[in-house]
Amino acid sequence: MARLLWSVSLLATGSLAQGIELYVQPPHTPGDPGGDGLSAFTGLSPVVDRELADDFTVTGPGWWIDTLQGHWTPDNTFDLTPITKVHVTFYHSDLGSVGTEFVQPNVVGTSVLMGSGMYLGRQERIVTVQFDPILFSPGQYFVHMQTEVQHNWFWLSSTPTSPVQGSPAHFRKGADADAGVDPNWPTQWTRMGSTDDDVFNDDYDLAFSLHGNPVPEPATIGLFGLGLGWLAYRKRKRSKA
Repeated sequence: MARLLWSVSLLATGSLAQGIELYVQPPHTPGDPGGDGLSAFTGLSPVVDRELADDFTVTGPGWWIDTLQGHWTPDNTFDLTPITKVHVTFYHSDLGSVGTEFVQPNVVGTSVLMGSGMYLGRQERIVTVQFDPILFSPGQYFVHMQTEVQHNWFWLSSTPTSPVQGSPAHFRKGADADAGVDPNWPTQWTRMGSTDDDVFNDDYDLAFSLHGNPVPEPATIGLFGLGLGWLAYRKRKRSKA
């Protein structure tokens, strides 16, 4: 198997089956120039709360999204400290920046698989979070994904040598961070590449994909209705024969 099961943490009962891939920003090729991964985790002693979010665009009549899959790597490839939780929040986009909160999904299952990529000597992990389906209308959104673990974990960047898709990822220091932790991190969502300090001063996309099902086009719904009508007509015709 290309992806071996490393650990599974079921946060609630539910299958990890997922729908079709609706959106994808793949991890960049190992060894390519650019950032390999960006720190995004929450942990204790001291309290660390580093948050990242990246944008995506919903097309067509809309999407039903039920699965988020992110590409990550731990600080040490031999670190088997389990992820105890994965925080996920979706936001509206406000002129290409993180806007108001849209929804925090009801997570039903989380899994961590070994990936095939090696980044700075650390093996890739594929973190999959499944939740109750959420309806997204057409438009631009941001997704925030953050591991809860007692060691530093990094959300892998996507195609760092290519122009970003939409807007660059955004970052901030969460409200739970100790006052003395990460003094250069902003407390508000900030666009990467917009600061002059030593924290994320380049543009990056993050590696993730969204799965679920597209909302049917009106024409498809119409054809489906005609099909049901035809079946009902045939059934009535047979009953009269």
